Amino acid sequence: DVTALLLSSQFEGFPMVLLEALSYGIPVVSVNCPTGPADMIDDAVNGVLVRSMSSDMFEKSLIKVTHKQYDSEHIKSSIASYYLDAYEERLIGSLEMILDGRKIRND
Repeated sequence: DVTALLLSSQFEGFPMVLLEALSYGIPVVSVNCPTGPADMIDDAVNGVLVRSMSSDMFEKSLIKVTHKQYDSEHIKSSIASYYLDAYEERLIGSLEMILDGRKIRND
């Protein structure tokens, strides 16, 4: 059994590993590095976001996640906007907006 995924990075491009863990219903504990974790982690649903990096705060967050009962299905659904079908929908919508904007400007 997996208790949680831990990410102590201070810098990440896009922390895909967080999404991968969450997609399997695994709660995460992550430092709030500049890109990604704050958009993915909801403390009430899928893990703990450590607001600033300190070993004490990280340890307290890990203890917090080990004492909470998480629902793996809620964890999986908490990142629904990152799944392929939702991504494709947003991409197509964005492309349609761009193309519609071009039509308006060219008229």
